[in-house]
Formats: sequence, structure tokens, C-alpha cells
Amino acid sequence: MSEKKEIKVQVVCVTYNQKEYIKEALDSFIMQKTNFGYEVLVGDDGSTDGTSEIVAEYAKKYPDIIKHIKRSSNIGALENFMDICDRVTSKYAAFCDGDDFWTNENKLQKQYDFMESNNDVNICAHKTKIQADKEWSLYDYYAKQDFIQPNEDNIPSKNRLILSDIVYEWPHTSSLFIRWNNIEIPANLKTDGFIGDMPMIFLHMGQGHLYILNEVMSVYRRGVSGVFNNKTSMDDHFLNTRLEYFKILTTCIDYYIKHYDSFCINKLQGRLWTEAKNYANAIIENDRWDLLTSLEKQYPEVYQMTKNLFYGFNIRLNQVNILGKENADLLNNGKILKILNPFISLIRNIKNIVFKIFRFSLYWWLALIPKKKNLWVFSGFSKTSYMDNTQYFYEYIIKNHPEIKAVWLTMDDKVFEQLNEEKMPCYKMNSFAGFWTMVRAKLAVSDHFKMSDYTPRYGFNAGTKFVNLWHGVGPKSMIPIGDELPNTTVPGARLSSDILINNDDGIINKIIKPVKYFFKAPFRELFEEYYGMVCPGQPFRDIVANPWKIPENAQLACGYPRNINMYENIEKKVTEYKILYAPTYRWKPETEQFMVKDFIKNLDKINNLLEKIDAVMYLRLHPHTWRNYTSRIKNAIAVYPRIEVSDEKDIYASLYEYSQIITDYSSIGYDFLITQKPVIYFAFDLDTFEKEETTFNMPYKENCAGDVTKTWEETIFSIEENYNNPDRHQKLKSKILEKFFPSEYNNINNSERLTGILKTKLKIK
Repeated sequence: MSEKKEIKVQVVCVTYNQKEYIKEALDSFIMQKTNFGYEVLVGDDGSTDGTSEIVAEYAKKYPDIIKHIKRSSNIGALENFMDICDRVTSKYAAFCDGDDFWTNENKLQKQYDFMESNNDVNICAHKTKIQADKEWSLYDYYAKQDFIQPNEDNIPSKNRLILSDIVYEWPHTSSLFIRWNNIEIPANLKTDGFIGDMPMIFLHMGQGHLYILNEVMSVYRRGVSGVFNNKTSMDDHFLNTRLEYFKILTTCIDYYIKHYDSFCINKLQGRLWTEAKNYANAIIENDRWDLLTSLEKQYPEVYQMTKNLFYGFNIRLNQVNILGKENADLLNNGKILKILNPFISLIRNIKNIVFKIFRFSLYWWLALIPKKKNLWVFSGFSKTSYMDNTQYFYEYIIKNHPEIKAVWLTMDDKVFEQLNEEKMPCYKMNSFAGFWTMVRAKLAVSDHFKMSDYTPRYGFNAGTKFVNLWHGVGPKSMIPIGDELPNTTVPGARLSSDILINNDDGIINKIIKPVKYFFKAPFRELFEEYYGMVCPGQPFRDIVANPWKIPENAQLACGYPRNINMYENIEKKVTEYKILYAPTYRWKPETEQFMVKDFIKNLDKINNLLEKIDAVMYLRLHPHTWRNYTSRIKNAIAVYPRIEVSDEKDIYASLYEYSQIITDYSSIGYDFLITQKPVIYFAFDLDTFEKEETTFNMPYKENCAGDVTKTWEETIFSIEENYNNPDRHQKLKSKILEKFFPSEYNNINNSERLTGILKTKLKIK
């Protein structure tokens, strides 16, 4: 018997009542020749025409390849597609609908080999042949596309593409081969719609590339029946498709702002504008003015855009009336517009430069406006979260120090609504009130980076002092490599030796650097000019504050505000035995995926122990994990009532309730030591972590206050040992706790101590 190959690729195939076509699709999957394992996840959406029987037959004949996922009833094409995508656990995912098929037995191998050799490419595609009746209304459109209709004389001149290149046209679904990072697809894109490939491509591309192989390896089969061939339904379909685009584009724009620092955002917004224009035109042609009102409720921003476009269409109508249709068409001819496009792009670029200069100017001009020493602003991770040290410190100030005006600034609607309901001072950053508050604030507080949580665009300026509470002490290295920081993608988060004068600088540098500083400071973190950074113990000074060149007088000897609940409840008896599994974030998707698979694989063993000791385990993935494992894990633990997923955004509110925790390289392991309860360090990838993730800033095992395990078998054994003897490693726990959080300035008064330090520095009575 040949050794079973590791599954490297899973194929997403959705089908519904495609009896005539499904065999050809399945045969094209079976014929693939690869040196790796692959399997096909066939999402059968409750077919009633015999499709299910065919898929079941193939699944029985090829059990290692065809996996039949049969719905008891029809759930709809989009939900079927998204659910199958949620089940993908392999390194790569390929796609092909049940009525399309592949034409090359080496398709998967070619795409796999290419992706393995090109790490900057997130999606590999190829050209696709269209098989459709020429009477199909969209035939001419698709026939023109290089990636749909093969044409020896029309090979794309550019094969390596970024997002902006495919905002309007992208490869066909049957050609897609995606580096699968299990991105958390926003919930609104998973239901109530009918387009799945567009968001899947946009969100997976990120700042990487899409590469198109110049080879036809699949067929897009299009019948002549259906909505596209009926004029009445065609109009409705066009309007509904624009609404679908509005949903996808607005969501993707928001996603790119949050995750990719607005990468290619102008192109996405340009496509949104185009679809708004198409929608406005369709409303006029179909005399459906009622749709404008409904658009206002669904997508208010798009509504304003569409409303403004009506003015442009009125100009068009006037052109026709005055010049005649032929001359008006000539005036708006695509070829003429193509000639004008370079000039239009130039104007756009000038506009962007002007906008950047405007934001740059704000940073310096707004610094001249007097600041209020008692006005302090607070913000969360990437301007959207409400959690961690900043949240606890903000709430403490509100409750205990009326002499200080504390205001939370956010870009997140839910955070804004929550704080307003609780009558806590809060403004949207992009509102006038938020902008003006930021301009006059003396202190800006964060637990991440200034460059991620505040920007000159929203009023942050050179006159505002920045205080960093950070988000924990952990073994993962944050020591700069040269001037660059590992473990962060935040633009500008680097040391500033290139713009700040050093003692050994010569005369030329002393002249040039202030000039550089003037132009670059608005877009840099400027660690060296921090007003304050919380340092709960000497290790934090050694591994973060000093390497980041934070001035000694800005290193604030104080514990974390978020630990107040553990200090307050340190003696509280907890009746239910609860175990928390809280692994840290992994940059490498394969490692994180292995972690999740390994957890699921060992559920039986974990559950047996939990029943034995009458305990419950909660899995909590790192809050910044953006890959989507939720549905997969919840499906797996559905039959294990003692194992749950923790949905708590703020774990520090209830951390003291756990009887022991399992972590790896997370700072939570040190915080939990305050309770003096057992900690297990489940470092399954300890041997490779430094090579594949990041280095450690301290000897790892020497700073663990409990068992260090590498497998679930070892971890389960340690859980039981800790249950039987919770005081194991007691001396070690006390020693490590005092090292990282010395009792001299780590206790229930952390927030009050921090307030006093900052008030003293600001000379507030």
C-alpha cells in the first residue's frame, strides 16, 4: 500500500441540480496528477435531479479524494459556497463549480509549484475557455477578456498583478488557486447575496500579487437559459448586481483600511463610484426612482454618491438634446476617454499629493493651538477596538478623576454606540467634535502604536504628548533589527536615528536631520519622544523600553491597569473548575492551522480528562487573529459540552475565574501569575518558533513558571497534575511574578499610580 500523501490542496466545488455536467467536473478533478495530496469538498445544495447520487457514487469510489457534503435542504448558492470555504484547512484552495471543468491533468501541480516558488503571490490563476451559445447576452463581453477567451495573439502583457489591476476584471473562478490564510470573511458577505468569488479574491490578495499563467486549463460553461436572456429579469438582475457590488465594495474598502493601511483604496473607491454611476443610469432608464430611497437606508454613503451622479446624467441628457445622440456619444466615446485617462490620472495623483500635504500641514499648524492639560484622549487598536489597558485606564479616570476630561476616540460605529449608551464621553474621530477634541488634547493614550491609533488626518499633532500603556510582557522579541521593528506591519513604527540628531553626528547631519525630521515626523512613531510608557518591571525596560530608545524619564514605573480584576478578586473562591487555552498569534498560517487541527484531533482525549476532573475548557484565540477558524472549531466541539469557544472580547474581566490556563508565548501567562494559579506553557512549535515566527527577547524556558509541554498528551498530563496539586511550582511562580511585576508598583492601585505620575509630569494639581 502506498503512503498517503499530506493534503496540500482542497478544491471547493459547489453544485445544485447539475446532473448533466457534474460528472465531467468530477472526472476533471480525479484525473489530476500531483506529488502531493489533494481532496475535493463538494457542497451539494440539496439537489433533487440526481446530482446527489452521482456525487455519492464518486465519493464511494474515490473516498480519499471526493468528500460529499450533502445539504438536507437548499440553503442557497452563496451560503453553500461560503460554508465549504470555511471547511478548508489546507495550505492552498482551488475552485471549480459543478457545471465547469478542468482540461489539464497537471493543473493543480503547475499552480502548486508556482506558488511554492513565489511567496509574494497569493493567488495563481490561468486562462479559461468559455463554452456558451453566442446568443448569450454576455458572450461578447467575456469573449474580449484575455483570461476568459484564449487568444494566441492577445496574451496579457502583465501577468503579475496587484489588487488595483483586477478591481474591474478578474480571472474566472475555475482557474483560481489561492494561498489559504483562512481570512475572517466579514459576516455580511456570507449571506443574502449571490457573488462569492469577488470578495474571496479581493480579501485574499491583500498586498500580495495575483499571477496569471498563460495557459488554458479550464472551461467556463454557460447555458443559454436563465436570467441573462430575459430582458425584464435582466434589468432586475443588473440592479440587484449593483446592490451586491455596493455590499462587497464597501465591506472590502473598510477591510483594507483596517488591515492593509488603505492599500489600493482609491481603485476600490473608483469601482464603487462606477457602480453607483451604473445604478443611477439604470434607475433613470427603468424609471425606478423608488430604488433611490431604498438605497439611502441600505448604503447611505453610496446613496449620496448616486444622488450626486444624477446631476451628471442631467448634463448627459442636455448633451443629447443640444448636440444630438451621435455627437453626445462621440463626446463620451470610450476611446476618447482612454486618451484622456493619463491626464485624469495625473489630476488624481496631484489631488492625492495635495491631500497628503494638507495632512502634513495639519500636524504642524495644529500644534500651535493651545492644549488643555486636563484633556486626555484614548483610542483602541487601529482606531476600532475597545479593550485592554487603555479601556481600563479610561474607565478609571472617568470614575475617579472628574478634574480630568477623558474622551474615547474611535472609528468603529459599535464602540461609539456602546459608549454613548453607557453615557461615556466618546466621539467619532472623523467628526468635528472628535477632530477638535484631538487638536486640543494634551495627552493621547494607546496600548499599541501612535501610528496605528492616531493620525494627523484626525487632528493628532506635534503639540500632543503620547503615552503608551502597551499590551503585555511576553517572550516574543520586539527588539529592533537595525532601525526596523519585528512583529508589526504598522507603517512608521521604527526607530528614528535617520531623523534625530545623535551625539556622534557630524556637522552635515546636524544640519540635514532637522529638515528630514520636519518632513517625516508626522508619519513616524517617534519612540524617542514618547511622553510616557508603562514599564511594569525591569524585564520590560530591558526588552522593550531601552531597545526602543524611550527616554528614561518617560519609562513609567507602574503596573497594567487591566489587571485590576485579578488584584480585586485574588482571594475569591471559584466554584466551577474552568481551564483557559489561550495561544498567541502566529504570523505563519501553516503553523496556526496546525495548531487548530491538532486541537480538533485531540478533542476526545481532552474531553475524557475534563469529565474525569469535572472541568470545562475554553478556547480563546488571540484577539488579533484574522484567519477564520470559528465555524470549523464550533462544528468540531458541538458534541463536546465541556469544551467551548470563548467569545469574550475582554478576557481580563474574568481571567481570575479560571483555575489554570494553557498558553505558549503570550503575555497572558505572566498576568495570570498574579492569581498564583497554575500555568502550562504548551509550546508545540518551540523548536521552530524562532526560525519561522520571531526570536525570543529572553531565555524562554527559564522564564516559564510551570510545565513546558510540546504535545496534547503532555499537556493533558500536566492539567491533571495541576488539578491534583495546584501549588506545584509555587516558589517558581512567586519568583517569576516578582521579576516581571514587582509588588512595589504592581497592585490594585495601578491606575491611580499611573494617574498620579502623569498629573505630576503635566503639573496638574
